[in-house]
Formats: sequence, structure tokens, C-alpha cells
Amino acid sequence: MKLGLLGVLAGVLGFSASAAAQPHHVTVHQDDQGFLLQVDGEELMVFGMNWGYMPIGENYSYDFWGHDDVFIEEALHTEMFLLRSMGINAIRQYDVVPPRWVEWIYDNYGIYTAVNNLMGRYGLTIDGVWVPNIDYGNPRHRDEMLSLLRETVELYADTRGVLMWLLGNENNYGLHWTSFEVEALPGEDYDPRAVHLYSLMNEAAELIHELDGNHPVSLTNGDLQYIDIIAAECDAIDILGTNVYRGENARDLFQDVLDKLDMPVVFTEFGADAYDARRGREDDVAQAHYLLRQWEDLYLQSYGNGGVGNAIGGFIFQWSDGWWKTGQTINLETHDPDASWPNGGYPLDFVEGENNMNEEWFGIVAKDENDLDGHYRVRPRTAYYVLQDAFELDPYADHSREEIVGHFRGIEPVNYAHRYAALRTEGDSTMARRIRLSNLRMEIDSSISGGDGFIDRESELVLDHTESFWMEIETEPAQGVYGVLSLNLVGNVARNRLDDIFYETRALSDHDGDESTLEAITDRVGIYGAEVSVERPLATVTGYYRRGHTHWGYEGDFFGIYQETFYGPNLDTYQANAPLGFEVDGHRELEGLALAFGPEIHWGANPQIIGKYTRDVGPFDLTVLHQEDLLSSEDADSSVATPERRNRRTAIHTRFNFGDHQLELAGLMAGSPRVGEEFTRVEEVDGRGYLDSGYEYLRDEVTLADTLAGRLKLSFDFGRVKWYVQ
Repeated sequence: MKLGLLGVLAGVLGFSASAAAQPHHVTVHQDDQGFLLQVDGEELMVFGMNWGYMPIGENYSYDFWGHDDVFIEEALHTEMFLLRSMGINAIRQYDVVPPRWVEWIYDNYGIYTAVNNLMGRYGLTIDGVWVPNIDYGNPRHRDEMLSLLRETVELYADTRGVLMWLLGNENNYGLHWTSFEVEALPGEDYDPRAVHLYSLMNEAAELIHELDGNHPVSLTNGDLQYIDIIAAECDAIDILGTNVYRGENARDLFQDVLDKLDMPVVFTEFGADAYDARRGREDDVAQAHYLLRQWEDLYLQSYGNGGVGNAIGGFIFQWSDGWWKTGQTINLETHDPDASWPNGGYPLDFVEGENNMNEEWFGIVAKDENDLDGHYRVRPRTAYYVLQDAFELDPYADHSREEIVGHFRGIEPVNYAHRYAALRTEGDSTMARRIRLSNLRMEIDSSISGGDGFIDRESELVLDHTESFWMEIETEPAQGVYGVLSLNLVGNVARNRLDDIFYETRALSDHDGDESTLEAITDRVGIYGAEVSVERPLATVTGYYRRGHTHWGYEGDFFGIYQETFYGPNLDTYQANAPLGFEVDGHRELEGLALAFGPEIHWGANPQIIGKYTRDVGPFDLTVLHQEDLLSSEDADSSVATPERRNRRTAIHTRFNFGDHQLELAGLMAGSPRVGEEFTRVEEVDGRGYLDSGYEYLRDEVTLADTLAGRLKLSFDFGRVKWYVQ
């Protein structure tokens, strides 16, 4: 219903798959007022976003585009609707996005895609060997990257919705950094390998122009490092794309690019994090403040607005928080507040000598927990609403510089903060409900008797009492995950208690003295019961300890092999440790599959595993079940159960309905490990028999036929009268 509604909404707002099939013709226009990006002859300022879909708990290895179409479309409808509502008209994507989804996004939401080839930034497989650090001067490495780029361009060149080509991602920083995590910016540090890097980028741009005459080519450089080498080596580049983190404005960046490169600028990354590293708390208002000033700067430096005139827009970094960025392979379900690099351009939380840039908090939207299908909700931060209003101003209309400044300065982020505050309160409330106390109770048991325990029943009468407290802790740390822990705390214990066996497995009364106490803390506090359940699309897994579970009698277990376990007060009387085990119930492709296993899945059971599979075969419900004891218990934890011998059981059951009536037929093989064992049996005789008993005692041997059994049941339903025969 949700997906269908959003799809209809997209159609109502005017985007459909009926758009022309040919690719867009995107060009760079220049005149005395500056530079324009034009799409099919119409000017376009890039209101862009670095967009990706990354559920909490995943990292860079997550393959969103590898999911089925239903999963992808549901996510895209939700995310692209929010992006377009904000005013975003382009997203930046690495070249793993299939071209059909580039077209789908454009056809349904009018959002373009800048296709980014990384040019070996994070390593490459060359001649079957993984090379983590590319040597841009190595002819073999260069040839491999250009060969892969050719394949990519041929794949996307005629794709509707492509806006431009992006090459690399801060490859210049990669010459200095020692890992793939973001480090302090290298500034003006020089590396001679940069000449090889930018000459390769130029060859890549020439190759793209040769194969695709419809889309401009841009670098994705780290700020303006090596701009002089870019000027010398990259004459085939159309746009300087740069990742810029300079704070409120880019200062002299636009003028430097105009003077040295004479080309337009697109910010391929820019923005601010939403975490205050100085005060250790989220600060969405400060993030909105920085982004508002950065966009004001882009407007002022764009075509015809009195500035340098070469700003054509930018791609905000980033759409949603990246919970994986710190550590990248560890603590993926923790929203890490640690800052990883310093930047004095963001003075609101900068402290000299300390880091203040929090990589996991750059999202324009905050991210909520995943649902059972792997989707997640997002909560737009203050910056979302601030920029939504900021983008209402057409950058290419006839505005004076004062009007642009007045528009942006008239937007106060603090006036928008209540919207995100409400969403954050809702999220915090959900978090608070994840852990709760329940089933708090207290029992006081008084007793009056003579003597102490079983020792002396003839001494004077003694009045005493026992105090017992129960507390249950329930938790739902994520959707589909539920746990409950039940604790029992013992206070005073009656020294003349009649039912001493109550504390059999926790402590024994000291019958030699006058006192009967639980001396150790571990004896006073015990786990009364526990259960955990994890529900996932393919299966639900439930673990239990001293908590009951139902049988499978209505699910094809015709012989009651998996027993129901509800022992009520007997658990208290004997402090039994059973039941203890796990259940697995399959869903979707695993529908009909069920498993149960554990040390003692019902009272007195051997450690075992039971598997059951049910499916419809024509008009019949067919169930196959197998139970296997993993070993035989040699002793018991308490006096409640006698160990059983190791056993094995296999059953098959079929059910057929005819009208209101039902036929069930089942077969069973049980006890096959005992085939060949000798046993004695008694047989009544007409004569005197053994020792004149009238019986003969005979020796026999278990055969395979002895392990076989069958059962047939006919059930009839005549309205008020229901009966069966078996």
C-alpha cells in the first residue's frame, strides 16, 4: 500500500516512464556573466546530494542494487520523494548503479544522476591480483583503469537521466593518507606522483569525450590541492569538481579556479556534521547554519549574480548518517560520536589541537532502525527544512546581490528546529521503550513450627518467614528483536521452613546450626527464566530458559514428539533448569520448516534436535519430522527427572480434507538405535509355567519391525456433533 501510494503520487506530480528515450544533451555555456550548466538547452543549477542507501549495521560492502526490484523500488520511492520535496535535482552515484535505475529515478522523480568512476581510488584488481594502492605512473595500472572506464562509459552513455561524469574521489588525498578513513587534510603537501595522477585523469576525460558527446566531465578533487598541475595536465576536463570543507564559505576558491583553470566549479562534496564535538551532543542547528551560508556563497558566485560567476551548484555531503564510517568494519550498530579530523573552518565546535569533524553525523536526515525487510525510516534534520526554503529562490532570476543575501539571511535555522525536535523526541521515546521493567512482585511466606528444618521437631514453636522478589526486564533493541530476563531475589529465609528442597539448586540450609541463611550474593540472586526472539524475513529464532513453549500437535506432529512444556509452580518447587533450548520457524522461502534443539528442550529430555518440514502437495498437507538425540544425559541437575536412553525418531504425516471431514494418516519409526538388543518378555501359558507362575519368561531381540508404528484418524464434523475414530 505504501509503495503504491507513493507511485501514484509520483505520477500525479508529473513524472512518468513516458519520457523520451534518448540521453540528455548536457553542455557548459560561458559568456561575460559566467558559466552555466545547460540540459537540453535549459539552464540547471545543481541542487545535488551525495545519496546512498545504507541500513544500520552495514558498511561499504552492502549491495543495495543487488536486492530484488520490490525492495529497491520501495526504498527509492521513500527516499526520492523526500529528496525532490527538499528541492534536490541531482544525486551523485558510483558506477555500480545499474543504468535502468538511473532512468527509473529520473522518470519517476525528475532527479538526474552524476555517474562517478573512482579511477582506482580504493584499489583495483589487476591481472587477478588485488592492488590496494594504485601506482598512477605504472602503464599496466593506467591501461586497466582506462579499459574499465571504457566499459563503464559504453554502459551509461545513452542512459536517460545521466547528468555528467565524475572522475575519482579525492585521489590526490589518497597520495598522502595511510588508510581509507578520512584523515586531516594534507593542505599544500606535494607528491611527485600527482603529475601521473592528473595526466591519467586527462586521458580518462579524452576517452569519455570520444565515446560520449552528450555529457561533460568533471574531476572529484580534494579541494584545490595541485591546481597548478591540473592546469598543466587536464585540458580535457570540462568542470572542476571539488570536495570542499572550508566552513561558511569557500573564500577565494572560485577566483582561483577562474584565474588558473577558466572553468566552472561544482562542489562534489560539501556540508557540515550535526554533532558538537566540543560539548559532546547533537547540534542540528549548527549544521543548518553552515549549509545555509555555503549555499548563499554558491548563489552569489553563480552566473549573473555579481560574483566570480563560475559556481554551478554542488552535491551536499550527505543524505543520511553513515554509522559505519568510524572503524568501517567494527561497531557498525553504534552511532559513534568520535571526531576523526580537525577543521578550523567550523569554529562553533573547534578546539585547537583537537578533532571536531564527526564522519558518522553528516546526514541531512537522521537514520532510524531497520525493519524486518531491511528498510529504515529517516528523520529530516533542521537543515532539510532550512534548505527547502532556501532553494525556493531561483538562482538565475534577475536578483540583485542584496536580494540574494536578504533571502538567505532571512532564514533563521533556529526557527525550523522544532520540526526535527519533534521527530527526535519521537525517536528518543522509541529508544526509551526498548528497555522496561515488568512483572514486579513480592511474596512473603510465613511459617510456624517446632525445631529447625528436619532436625528437631520437638523443640519450642518458632515463627519465621521467607521473602522472595521477582523482577522482569524486557528489551526490544531493534525491530523484530525481543528479550526478557526474569530475576528472583531472595531476602530472609525461614530457618524452620518445612519445604527445604525449594532451594535445591541454589543453596542448602545449614541444619547444624540455628540459622538457615543464604550467605552468598550469587545464592540470593538467580535467573528465574529468560527468553530471546529474533524475527527476520526468512526465519524467527527463539531461545528459552525455564519458560514454556507449545507443542507442534496442530502442525503435523501427529505423535507428540515435540512436547509442550508448561510446568507452573513445579519450576519453583524444584528449581528445575528445563526447558532450555531454541526454536526456529521459517518464513517465505523457508515456510513450513521448523527446528527445535537444545540441552533439555522439555523436562528430562536428552540434548537433541528436531526438524520438521510441512508443505502442501496437491490436496494433501504433508509433514516429515525427525528427532535425534545428540547424546544421553548421564545425570540430572536435580531430582525431577531420570535420564533417558539415547533415541531416534522419524515420522511422516499427511492430512486430507473432504468437505467438513478430515483424514489423517501417519507412520513412525522410533527406537532404531536399539535394534539387535536383547530383552525379556512374559507370556501367559496354559500349563504351570515358570515356577508354577502360569507365565513363561522368554528372551527376545529387538527387530526393525519393532520400531515401526502407524496411526490413522478419521474426523467427522456434523455441526453440533463432532466425532472421530482412529
